Amino acid sequence: MFNKIGKKEKEITYRDTDSGVREALIGAKNHSNSPYEQFLWLKNNKELSSQQSTIGMVELAQMNFNVHKGETIHLNDGEVDYLMRGLGDALRHMQEDLPEGVWHYIKSHIEDSLEHAIKQSTKKASNTD
Repeated sequence: MFNKIGKKEKEITYRDTDSGVREALIGAKNHSNSPYEQFLWLKNNKELSSQQSTIGMVELAQMNFNVHKGETIHLNDGEVDYLMRGLGDALRHMQEDLPEGVWHYIKSHIEDSLEHAIKQSTKKASNTD
């Protein structure tokens, strides 16, 4: 595949097309109308691979938060730590040489939330000094 100026375009691979990933999310939705029950189905279904379960849980959570109502969601610092460890590990294991546009998309979607979390953590730390 080549772009308009004859340079070979970088190929981007997507994990949601891997075997069973999309089907796992469909299975969860067929299991229940409750997003929480769907989540538990993805989390606890021993027939799913870790890849199928993990991508399904993230996609399901994102779908349930895609309407921004400004509601406060309470997570403790340990939960945020684990989310960041998972996100960080996923980013470090991404395919090499992704186009800058992919990195820009990811950055633009996470930077404000990360800043908000760090700012809250910093305020709480300075209030305890």
